[in-house]
Amino acid sequence: MKILYLALLVTLALGTTQVFAQDGSDEKEIIAIDLFSCPATSDIFSPAEREAYCKALRNNVMAGIHESKRVQSLDVESDGALSDEAKGRKSGKASYLELITRGAKYALSGTLDNFTVNKRVNDDKSVTYTGSVSYTLKLISLPEGTTVATEQIKESTMAIFGPTGKTPQELMTKLVEESKSSMETFVNNNFKLQGTIVQIESVKKDKAETAYIDLGERRGIVKGQYFNVYVEVEIAGETSRKLIGRLKAKEVMSATRTLCDVTKGEKEVLKASKEGQKLIIVTDNVRIL
Repeated sequence: MKILYLALLVTLALGTTQVFAQDGSDEKEIIAIDLFSCPATSDIFSPAEREAYCKALRNNVMAGIHESKRVQSLDVESDGALSDEAKGRKSGKASYLELITRGAKYALSGTLDNFTVNKRVNDDKSVTYTGSVSYTLKLISLPEGTTVATEQIKESTMAIFGPTGKTPQELMTKLVEESKSSMETFVNNNFKLQGTIVQIESVKKDKAETAYIDLGERRGIVKGQYFNVYVEVEIAGETSRKLIGRLKAKEVMSATRTLCDVTKGEKEVLKASKEGQKLIIVTDNVRIL
């Protein structure tokens, strides 16, 4: 059984490496998915298993970022020049020239930090394994080569509907797959979008109910995305932003238009619109439901 799971992992990890298709939008930033590092030792998994989990983690992270539609993903293993440069970085030669040539604005590297596995004997004498996998993602800005974000993420059985397994290998396979959905939050945290309210669509009494914004499918907006609404104010002679409301995407209408519900600050948003103020919106990092 252990060999079967390992074979499956290797197939998934090695067989899905790819460059995700670009959607033709020159507005989206390109993020290069760099090579990931694996833990040096483990009392539970063999070196081959750890390598397979690391590759599977990278592919799930890459798939999750791609599916966000917020940025364009570039796989450094997609061709020889990118792969050679990536291997050089992993061995200590910090060069991003090839990625910069391909238009990448960021490089994302990762480290699979730790596994935990716990064995539980059930009342019917069957065995269930629970545990967690922890990994760190580092986002590097190009061409500067400076780290702009580092996030430590933990996928765990303790999470709501967290996975379990009949073997340690089955558990770890499921936990690594959870990283794909975690990228929604990662992208919302690190690749915020800014736009404006272009029209208050419906009003009830003195409250704005719905509004159109100038972000749509082209920038990866999906139903359920939240936005904070700001107006510009002068404070001590400097321009600052004041939070006045919140929106939730109701329906993506086109490449550049989305109809949103005004979920907070309905009066303030309508008042600012009537006064001709610019209503600035910024994607929020609340999980999309």
